[in-house]
Amino acid sequence: MKTRSHAYLWVLILLLVQPVFSWASATFIPPVPADTGQTEIYFLTRGAGDEAYMKYGHTMIRVVDPAHNLDVAYNWGMFDFRTPGFIVKFLRGLLQYHLGIPATRFEVGISQNEHRWLVQERLNLTDRQKAALLLELNREAQPDRRYYRYQFFTDNCSTRPRDVIDRVLGGRIAAHFQAKPSGATFRDEVMEYNASAPILAMGQDVILNGEVDRGISQWEEMFAPLKLREYLLSMPAYNDDGTERPGEKLLTGTTTLVSYPDPVSAPYSGYAVVWLLLGIPVLAGMALYARPAFRETGIRIFGLVLAVWGAVSGGFGLYLALSWAFSEHAVVVGHNANLLVFWPVDWYLLFPAAVLLWKGAALRKDSLPARLTAWFVLGHLVVLGGYGILAIGGFITQYVTRVLIYYGSLALLIYGLSLHLTGFRWRVRPGAPSPVPEKHRGGRRPRR
Repeated sequence: MKTRSHAYLWVLILLLVQPVFSWASATFIPPVPADTGQTEIYFLTRGAGDEAYMKYGHTMIRVVDPAHNLDVAYNWGMFDFRTPGFIVKFLRGLLQYHLGIPATRFEVGISQNEHRWLVQERLNLTDRQKAALLLELNREAQPDRRYYRYQFFTDNCSTRPRDVIDRVLGGRIAAHFQAKPSGATFRDEVMEYNASAPILAMGQDVILNGEVDRGISQWEEMFAPLKLREYLLSMPAYNDDGTERPGEKLLTGTTTLVSYPDPVSAPYSGYAVVWLLLGIPVLAGMALYARPAFRETGIRIFGLVLAVWGAVSGGFGLYLALSWAFSEHAVVVGHNANLLVFWPVDWYLLFPAAVLLWKGAALRKDSLPARLTAWFVLGHLVVLGGYGILAIGGFITQYVTRVLIYYGSLALLIYGLSLHLTGFRWRVRPGAPSPVPEKHRGGRRPRR
């Protein structure tokens, strides 16, 4: 309890000082020492945390300058909570991130408060390279370059410091890793880093489209700070003329500044959780519905499930549609095949669900609500069948296997039962030949 109270107090203090601190760190530009011989530059990596935005770790560059009594961290992961329309801009990919330059002790305190490890390696650079890096860092800190539009896979707090170091080394990092396949996709990385948060992993798996399913290079894989550190640890150090320094590494002398364990991967899938939470009640409701004495209870249970399903499916569908139309992230969430499963209009299902919950009885046969619901779920069943055929046939390049298995089977169960509760029956048009032979209808066979 005491630890939690201290954590809440720390968060309150951060919220109170954040506006002043944000302004200060976003305007300060450290001086460049005339002699870099005593200056040390470190590569800082922060481990994953419990919150969604902490799952991939974090990258910073630390500069220790005894000549000016400075010890600061260049941090490209900062933003201002006071930004007008903060939530909407964040979801649309319009939120401006910026380079902040706080004292290193502040970043150490952040790691301690968030229970995330923090390690540093010294960048093994020549004096000339250090001077070039300091100039490059301060160029990035200028008002016209400090702010940028965050792009999760291509322009973030990991790719920015990577690119700065790469420019100082004459493109050696890009040359070393751009042509090497990582053996993974962006989707693989997302699922791996969110393994400790299975519901979050499931949600991101649903909203990401086929653009994240291509094989990526090791250079592209460096969008994740932990991968960036892993690859830079394997790189050699270079002389000023670009030749390798035999036996020397680019990153040396690992020092742990804050020590905490990584989040533990969950032993279950978010998809399995959703299926159990909705699938088991559906099956239980069906079992009760089959017994006349408990039919009303069974229908009400299904009504509750239908309401939850309508909210979940409608929520996914609305996000995918709006992101496709309005978000800067549309390149990785737009034109998503899962829109065939999750429709933005699935909120409609809340209406029949409310009727089932209220009355504990099936929708009145041939009533307008029953007809609308019947055709609505029939449309879903037809499209769902097409989705399955296209996915199994390989016509959908997006990886949808998990969605098809878990959500597809759950949707089939829910929509099938919904159709039954509307009283829907296939009817034969008057005058049309009956699909049932006359001898099976109890009538006489006509004479020839």
